[in-house]
Amino acid sequence: MDDLNTLLEERVADIPVGAPPIDAMRSAVRRRRSRMTALGAAAAVAVIAAGGVAWQQLDEPAARPPVASDPPADPDAPPEGSRYVGYGPAVIAVPEAWGTNDTECGTPQEDTVVIDQGAICLALIPRPADVESVEVRPGETFEDTSAWTSAEIDGEEALRSPVETADGLTSGSVYLPELGVTFVAQSSSADGEAIVENLLAGVTILEEHTTVPGFALLEVDAYAAELQELGLAVEIVTDEGRTKGGWVLSTDPAVGSVVAPGDTITVTVAR
Repeated sequence: MDDLNTLLEERVADIPVGAPPIDAMRSAVRRRRSRMTALGAAAAVAVIAAGGVAWQQLDEPAARPPVASDPPADPDAPPEGSRYVGYGPAVIAVPEAWGTNDTECGTPQEDTVVIDQGAICLALIPRPADVESVEVRPGETFEDTSAWTSAEIDGEEALRSPVETADGLTSGSVYLPELGVTFVAQSSSADGEAIVENLLAGVTILEEHTTVPGFALLEVDAYAAELQELGLAVEIVTDEGRTKGGWVLSTDPAVGSVVAPGDTITVTVAR
């Protein structure tokens, strides 16, 4: 054993020993620190990312703002700038500015809807130039329809008259036999044919609404019953009138106006 120790000491003494590699040791330490710093940063990012994911998973979902949506379109809405007037579910579009029954002895004096006039005088009043009108005639037509053209409007059978001009007045009609109403468009304008064609193109059938029926020469009980059959509510008010008590004087909304089932019709009755 002593010989072995002696031999090892001799061999160690033969190995040259220099200065310790301080610079190399420092470089190695810096490299290790850099690696540790990078790993630490990566770990921090990973933790933050993981934390972020965990936060998103655990936190309540953010409230979403309500999504704006257009209300459902009304299938019975008239074209812009127009109003519907008619009988039952059958209506025609006329300009909003038109009046109702702006006539003299039954002859339109301004652009107007003619509906439920009742009794009129028999004097022949001339129609001014450039006046348009649409008349709503409930019941079977009294015109000869043998030359009229068959058509269909919103699934309903229709008959369409030729558009003709006589004595400066252009006229055309649409008759709906199943619904019992005729629409007569007339014009005293120079371009009356185009105007009448355009007016008659506005005939349509309501899907969810009806119209206020006429009351000419009806007593309140009979008229109220007719309104109720259409699913409308009735409110009766009285007023002085030139007719005997109990006869209907007016309605609100007016005759021919579009109403929905359940709407209330105010009926003014003569005292």
